[in-house]
Amino acid sequence: MTCVDFTPKIAMTEEDGRFRFTFFCDLCDGGFTTKHISASTVKEAFERAREEARPCFNRCHRCHRWICDSHYNEDVMMCTDCAPRQEVYVAKAQADAMRRNIEEAGANATVWQGNIESKVTVCPSCGKPAGTGKFCSNCGASMEMKECSQCGAQNAPSARFCNNCGTKLG
Repeated sequence: MTCVDFTPKIAMTEEDGRFRFTFFCDLCDGGFTTKHISASTVKEAFERAREEARPCFNRCHRCHRWICDSHYNEDVMMCTDCAPRQEVYVAKAQADAMRRNIEEAGANATVWQGNIESKVTVCPSCGKPAGTGKFCSNCGASMEMKECSQCGAQNAPSARFCNNCGTKLG
């Protein structure tokens, strides 16, 4: 039985009277290399090589190119150029959309660059954090600010002198 000709992209090497052939995919240029073949003529070696390589190639029923298994959509018997594998094509489209969404979200994101200022008010009576009210949340002492009689500035309850004018607070 004679094999039909397939992919015209072929390379041959000869070493010590043995031949090796590499047959290439018409789509990706990936190749299948045969084992070393001992034969009396190149034609005989080529026939054996073709029989060895032929199962690794498929013919696209649309464009008629000879395609390796990696680029053949066996569901529709066409190369992946003529009939992309649906699940691969959908996955690629989803990945591309996700990449675009991430880049867009990153470009539109507002990054806060300020400083967080955190102050804790310490009670002058007990020395513990007093909270945010008018009285210490631990001992109940007043947290009202002292007003300077000289300049009217507000001072901490434990202050003995005005922090604005230096007047002694009573």
